[in-house]
Amino acid sequence: MIGRFQCKASMTASTLTDIIDECEELLVNTLGFLRDKINSFFIDQDLMENDEANNILKAFDLSNVFNGLRKFEDQITAFKKIIKLLEDTREFRRQWIEQSGPTISEVFTNYPRLLDFNGEMIEREFDSLYPDSGDNFLEKFPTFYAPRILRYVQECKPAVYAESTIIEDENLRALLVLCTLMAVSNSVITKRGKGKGKGKKRTHEERDESPVPVRSSMFPNKDLLKTVADGTNLKNYATELKKR
Repeated sequence: MIGRFQCKASMTASTLTDIIDECEELLVNTLGFLRDKINSFFIDQDLMENDEANNILKAFDLSNVFNGLRKFEDQITAFKKIIKLLEDTREFRRQWIEQSGPTISEVFTNYPRLLDFNGEMIEREFDSLYPDSGDNFLEKFPTFYAPRILRYVQECKPAVYAESTIIEDENLRALLVLCTLMAVSNSVITKRGKGKGKGKKRTHEERDESPVPVRSSMFPNKDLLKTVADGTNLKNYATELKKR
C-alpha cells in the first residue's frame, strides 16, 4: 500500500501524518497477530531453541518497519518544503530568466531543486505560469497542430517534406519535421564566426547579433530519432551510444 501511495502537494501535513499512523496501526495488528501465531506454533513443536525459528521471528520485528515509515514521512516533509521554497522564489526567478536569458543549465545550476522528484517540480512551475495550457498541446496535436505543420513544411521546406514521406504515422511525421523548423536552444547554438572559432559552442552572452536563428536542417534530427540497419542489436547499439 505504501509503495503505491503518491504524495500530492494539496495534502496537509496532518493528513499525511494520519495516513502514516493508520499504516502503523495496521502493521502492528497484522504483524503482531502473525508473530503470536508463529510463536505458538514453535512452542508447540518445541522449536524455540532452533536458530532458524528465531530468524523467522526476527523478520517480524516492528522496529524495522517503523523506521521505513519514518523515512517516508521525512521524504514527504522535504517534498512540501521544496514546493514552498520554489513558490516563494518563483516571481524573482521568472524576472531573472526574462531579463538575463540564461541557458537551461544555468537555470538548473541556480535552482537545482527544480530537478527533484523526477521533474515534478518543473511540471508544477509550468502549471503555475500557464494554468490553462498544460494539456493543450497534446490534446490538439493530432487534429490541429499536425496538419498545419505538415502543410507549412510542404510549402516552405519541400525537400524535408519529401524526405518525411517514409514515415506513415502523420503525428510522428509532424513531430519530427517540427524539429527542422525550430531554432536550436541557446545552450547549444554554434558560433557562426570565421576561422578557428567556427563551430564552437558558446554561451548566450557570446552569441552574435544575426537575426537569423540557427536551425537543424538534418532530417530526421539525430538527437530525436536514430535510424539503424535491419537486424541491428538495439540493446548493444544503445549501450554504445551511452559510451560516446
